[in-house]
Amino acid sequence: MFVYVGAHQATVTMALQIN
Repeated sequence: MFVYVGAHQATVTMALQIN
């Protein structure tokens, strides 16, 4: 559960950095 949330948060963070 925590791993899934962590992976999702990392993806969102990367998307924000790219944008």
